[in-house]
Amino acid sequence: MNTVKMIVCGDGAVGKTTLLKRLSGTLKPDENVTMTPGVAVHVLKFEVENIVKCACFDLGGQERFRFLQGSLIKGASIAMFVYSVEWFRSLSDIDDWLKLVAEHALPKRLFLIANKIDSPRRVLVESDGQEYASQHGMTFHEVSAITGQGVDALESSLHEAISSISRNEVEPANSLPSSGGLLGE
Repeated sequence: MNTVKMIVCGDGAVGKTTLLKRLSGTLKPDENVTMTPGVAVHVLKFEVENIVKCACFDLGGQERFRFLQGSLIKGASIAMFVYSVEWFRSLSDIDDWLKLVAEHALPKRLFLIANKIDSPRRVLVESDGQEYASQHGMTFHEVSAITGQGVDALESSLHEAISSISRNEVEPANSLPSSGGLLGE
């Protein structure tokens, strides 16, 4: 069985763990998901030509966990950056997450996920995320990890990415920040 490594980054309380539980089918109705202390690993399985396991490293979003995240990022083929549509800073902080990932890995696929689209406290609109994703060469999705809205489309994109990666059809993403700006510029 092939394994693809995915890291999931974003500020604390943006819904990374809930989203991964939704994708893995382990989210219980009315489950109160707590913030991840450091790191949690979730496994997703996709059927490609054979079964491909996706090991998802859910990085705790709090600053105090940054010291251990570099070693966890190494070797990641996919990087998923999650923000909450309830607060602007969670989107602007993706810049810092991109830099952290660029220091330790060169993922082949980048995803930007706008979470909590079911919230009545929404302040960011879809075009905010689309523009950011376009500027950084990322695949963009809007989801609600709680209701499941948009998760099927995200799962399809992940399946396609994992299929391509497992068949070695994808070059590393060239839009991660480096000391001289964006790679490829």
